[in-house]
Amino acid sequence: MRGLQLDRIRKSLNDLFGISFQTAYPCRFRRSLSFEYHDLYNELLQHILASPVLFIDETPVHLSNKKKAYVWVLATLDAAFFLYRPNREGDFLTELLRPFEGVLVSDFYAAYDALRCRQQKCLVHFVRDIDDDLLKNPLDVELKTIAQGFGTLLRTIIESVDRFGLKKRHLQKQKKTVNRFLSSVQARKLTSELATSYQQRLEKSGVKMFTFLEHDGVPWNNNYAEHAIKRFAKYRRVFDGLVTEDSLTEALILGSILNTCEFNNVNALKFLLSGKKSLDALVKSAKARGKLRATGVTGFQNEEVRPDPSEFPLRNQAKATRVSCTDPDWKDRCRDHLKSRQDIEIADFSADTDREWCGYQAARYGAKCTIRKQRRWARFTFAQGC
Repeated sequence: MRGLQLDRIRKSLNDLFGISFQTAYPCRFRRSLSFEYHDLYNELLQHILASPVLFIDETPVHLSNKKKAYVWVLATLDAAFFLYRPNREGDFLTELLRPFEGVLVSDFYAAYDALRCRQQKCLVHFVRDIDDDLLKNPLDVELKTIAQGFGTLLRTIIESVDRFGLKKRHLQKQKKTVNRFLSSVQARKLTSELATSYQQRLEKSGVKMFTFLEHDGVPWNNNYAEHAIKRFAKYRRVFDGLVTEDSLTEALILGSILNTCEFNNVNALKFLLSGKKSLDALVKSAKARGKLRATGVTGFQNEEVRPDPSEFPLRNQAKATRVSCTDPDWKDRCRDHLKSRQDIEIADFSADTDREWCGYQAARYGAKCTIRKQRRWARFTFAQGC
């Protein structure tokens, strides 16, 4: 019933099942549930702060008293943590992120610049901004020159990622090209006010825009945080202007847990019904679910098992081509099979370093990409009849 107001939920349950209760009961239940899972909520934060890569973003929300507040999200590949703040000031981040020793991926919001951790600025935001300004100012030759130079540089880097993945030993070869581009932009004497603003932006954040060249498995975009924010946006679409600080905080605690379950392919309702309230239990549930899917066994022995073939690893499907990441040319082989629209199973797969590469290939060739980090495999499938 995600996305429904409580009064509509009450009416629907009464119409469908004859269950009648006061609107205040779900509010009390949510408050009680958020209190029970508060320890897990804190565990998620500690888990995220211990990760090598952290994605961060923020979005506004309106309270019932007409005040504007903000929801911040910290995300990794397998967890999400939502946090309420009364304003957009980022001073609290210094203390919150003090234990973090990895790379922080963010947009260009100035509050992040004060943080001492290594940072990667989202290149998608930069490309989006410069494209919008070019559309509004098509005759600005100086801005167009900067955009063309940056586009050529980014295409070269993406070709490297496309071939080798997000691996430092290959990406660091692009550092000389990046330094030449940044130096050439700073050496220009510009007259365009807009082009000058981008020159200053590159001078301030240019180095942070290419931090991913020096690390394994660090993306150049902030997609994970933005995807988590979109999940909150669905909630905000209904409840914006109707929540209090307390009710929003309760919803964010539960939202953090539900989204983390989703990231790990864990059935959120079954996890809540299990009565388990620790991160270890959630991780074990994810591993157990992966094993059950691999064997086709369910938790009910008397139930007739009719598993969906799409839930099985591709080794059980005769038409799938098997590729191992231990082969030096495995990416070239994958591309050849994708061009001919063949289903592929990839063994010995590292989700941390090659997830972005798989996503790019899936979008490029119109395939569905499924990744199982714990089982170290990935697969590309095409819809039948396509």
